[in-house]
Amino acid sequence: AHNHLGLAYFGLGKKDLAKKEIETAIQVDPLYSDAYINLGNFYAEKSELEKAKSLYRKALDNLEYKMRHRALTNLAQIELKQGNTQQARTLLHQSIQANPDYCISHFLLGSIYMRENNTNRAAEAFKKSVATACTANPDGHLYLGLSYMKLKQFDKARSSFTFLIEQFPETLQAQKAGDLIKDLP
Repeated sequence: AHNHLGLAYFGLGKKDLAKKEIETAIQVDPLYSDAYINLGNFYAEKSELEKAKSLYRKALDNLEYKMRHRALTNLAQIELKQGNTQQARTLLHQSIQANPDYCISHFLLGSIYMRENNTNRAAEAFKKSVATACTANPDGHLYLGLSYMKLKQFDKARSSFTFLIEQFPETLQAQKAGDLIKDLP
């Protein structure tokens, strides 16, 4: 209850109250990994990255934790912010091994591949980032279309952009897709 109350306070912008409630959740149950992750997110938002990483690792210390992929992905995001691409890649692969359907891990891995100009692997990762339960990710659809453009697979790019425009018409990603679709041969 304290953890959820903390999340509610966080959503209302009452971050000090949020932090206090999440810390109380950890005091009540020192094995409550979700609370460690939520507290880590609090510190990550404040750019206290080492403190956030410590809390994410604490969540992983609980070997019974079923949502390990969340902590691994959050650690990977911090490693990316700190310029540690190889460490981030390792963490993302561990996250995907823990939960092959976790969209965010696939999206971040695709982003790494795009920066490295490994467009085929980027397209594969972005495709997984918008599969099944993950279709509500406008960024994933945009970057999937962009990777298809780079691969000169223009029909697939057009399909990704069209889906994005039809399903998420009010988003900036759809506007960008609308601009890009005009330039496709």
